[in-house]
Amino acid sequence: YIFVIDNKGNIVYKNEAFKSSRIFNDLNTVDINNLKSLFSHNAKIVNSNLNNNYIQLEINEKIKYFSYKKKKLKNQDRILGHMVTIIEITHVVDLVNELEVNNKKYIETNKYLSNYTNIVYQLEKEKEIKILIEEIITTREKSMEDLVLMIEDLEKNIDSDEFQTKLNNAIRLNIDILGEVRCAVTAYREYYGGDIR
Repeated sequence: YIFVIDNKGNIVYKNEAFKSSRIFNDLNTVDINNLKSLFSHNAKIVNSNLNNNYIQLEINEKIKYFSYKKKKLKNQDRILGHMVTIIEITHVVDLVNELEVNNKKYIETNKYLSNYTNIVYQLEKEKEIKILIEEIITTREKSMEDLVLMIEDLEKNIDSDEFQTKLNNAIRLNIDILGEVRCAVTAYREYYGGDIR
């Protein structure tokens, strides 16, 4: 829709689309700073996030949107009037609104997936801890049995000459077992970045 007004606000030209449209009032003058009066329906100016204002109309219980551009018509430095172009942008505004709704849904879904990922990570961590403990128990079971036997043997031979040698062997075996457990725990910490809890 295109129309031209002189510098007094008189409408001097209307294109055919403007003349035949039912959304405009049949006016001969209009204030260039108040285009709402052009519309036959309740019009309001809406501020856009894109730094452009647009006009919102409610027509037959449906919302329609129109963008508008005002261009000064000049002869050298003198303003003769304005040319106004109005374009329906309902489909674009509806698409932007739909994208905003989808973006909010995406943000919510992303939060949910982030929480889900954290839960899965914690479950995997627990599973790895269980595997690590079972591995320590399984691999060290024989060594622990040997250590128990050595301690029992030490108790029987506390007064014997071999006591110190047997004690040193038991301590060495215990140090080896603890060293292997420490290595397993260190590997866990390096992989998961934390303590076993």
